[in-house]
Amino acid sequence: MRLALRIKYVDPQLAQQEAEKAISAGVMTSNEDNADLETTPNSLHSLMRISNFDNWRMSAAMESILVGYDDPRLSEYFNPVVEDLRNDGREYHGLRNGHLTHEISDADANTHSKIDTKWHLESQGGINP
Repeated sequence: MRLALRIKYVDPQLAQQEAEKAISAGVMTSNEDNADLETTPNSLHSLMRISNFDNWRMSAAMESILVGYDDPRLSEYFNPVVEDLRNDGREYHGLRNGHLTHEISDADANTHSKIDTKWHLESQGGINP
């Protein structure tokens, strides 16, 4: 299918043939067709690798998208805020993009959503997703 998409303007007829061939070979139709990636202590999910630095906060852009579209994955990726300084009643707050690591304070950890604990290393309370 990727081949068909890449050549559709160069050779539309071949692109159609390749697309039809890909579809006849089978397409994803349900969650049972999802591709899974095994993670182990020696092969961690990328979020687990980087989250143990504890400087991850939800960005304002991510908040806008996940909250704006009522995305059900929000609580899978981020923890609710500890303190709602905005008093807007929302559980999740993003930090304005562009902060350097040393500019993110301990206060930001309470007022902005951190990466969900499940993505931390197992020794820090995380799980192997």
